[in-house]
Amino acid sequence: MGERDVLIQAIFSSDSLSDLLAMLDYLDEMLSHDKFTLETYHKQREDWLEERERLIAEEKRLEEIERDLRLQRERVIRLRAEVDGIINASGDSERLRLLIAEWLAWWENTGLPEVERHFRALADAMESLPGWLAERKDLVKQSGFTYTVRLPEDDLNAFLREQNPLFESFAFRFEDGVVSAYGRREDLEVEIAGSYTIEDEPEHVVRFHTEKIVFNGFALPDTTIRELERRFDLGFYPQLLVPLVRATAVDADDGVLTVELRIGLRRRQNGNAE
Repeated sequence: MGERDVLIQAIFSSDSLSDLLAMLDYLDEMLSHDKFTLETYHKQREDWLEERERLIAEEKRLEEIERDLRLQRERVIRLRAEVDGIINASGDSERLRLLIAEWLAWWENTGLPEVERHFRALADAMESLPGWLAERKDLVKQSGFTYTVRLPEDDLNAFLREQNPLFESFAFRFEDGVVSAYGRREDLEVEIAGSYTIEDEPEHVVRFHTEKIVFNGFALPDTTIRELERRFDLGFYPQLLVPLVRATAVDADDGVLTVELRIGLRRRQNGNAE
């Protein structure tokens, strides 16, 4: 028989009020201790689950890094073989090596900073987009618990030019589910293409995935694109526009970016609304 059972039996068989009160106090202390123990257990379990999720996410991130590094290594090997073949086939291999070195130096000092400047400006503008849309009632319509954002490319381009003069020579287009942008300034030319998807982890966002970046006719490698995505967030956060909403659909077509929002709606893991 456990300690609690003995105590409960003693309470019911007690013939003294003072003994009864003392035993009730003791029982209350035991129950308080049990409650504290359970709360501690639940807290430790929650901490363990959070740590487990963090480790799973970290493992996934490391796997992605490993995959990217492996792809980058394979790409470097192929590129080196191609470059060596071109150099060996040329009549002046030393001059060609110097030209390649000059181009790489130009990319590091001019090309990459220019691409980063465009992405930084886009990220800053996207951060201001929800507030701007909140003032544009003609672009955001409500019907019950549903909101529809219809953003024509001309309005987006005008908004971007208000945000940064860099976009005076830069324009977005929406067609066939693809979001593309092209800009040319002096002897620099940038082309970006990608698409939007709805994501719930680690937070709810309409995420822009860059699929192609071409700079002065040179297509950037996937590793560079992923690094730019990591550093510069071009996503649209619906809850900064309307609290408690969640995006249920996104489409870019016929010159219009359309985002459907609904209050209090979560999405299943397979991406369908529920």
